[in-house]
Amino acid sequence: MPDVQPFLLDPSNAWLLAPPPRRVPPNKLIVGAVEALFFPGFIMLGGAIAIFGMALQGAGEVKTSQIVCPLLLVPLTVALAALSLSLHSKRYRREMTLLRSGRAILGEVVSCTVNIESGPSTEGGHWTQETVTLEYAVTTPAGVLQTGTIVRISEEVRKGAAPRAGEAMAVLYLDDEKFLVL
Repeated sequence: MPDVQPFLLDPSNAWLLAPPPRRVPPNKLIVGAVEALFFPGFIMLGGAIAIFGMALQGAGEVKTSQIVCPLLLVPLTVALAALSLSLHSKRYRREMTLLRSGRAILGEVVSCTVNIESGPSTEGGHWTQETVTLEYAVTTPAGVLQTGTIVRISEEVRKGAAPRAGEAMAVLYLDDEKFLVL
């Protein structure tokens, strides 16, 4: 990475400017693992609640359909949980590969707008939200021009002015399908 200080859409990604291989911070590993492991659990819990609700619905006279329907939902719920775990773990592995092995390359800001909104909250305080819309262009190591728009919404308002068109920005790049605007 050249000595240019690129614009970072999310300043907490500054650690990704180091050359690979990188050590992924423990907080990134934990959050991804928790998502991958517990999201399917929520699906299973929802299925169990639905089955329990169906059983309670017919609390008086018990019919065969009241027993068979919930029993059919159990394998369906397990299959949905397995599919969800598979999709989450695939996304998690892809993200970890990008974070560990991707290389930081420079791109260019095409345009950037920052919109800051605030107002009273229901708890009596104030809320503030920053929306950054960044259009970018980056030439990959293979010489392909990648362009796109990314929107970042945050409750933290960044300090300093928005980047101007033509200013350097950073992209973590693994291949043409696996890259992350930093």
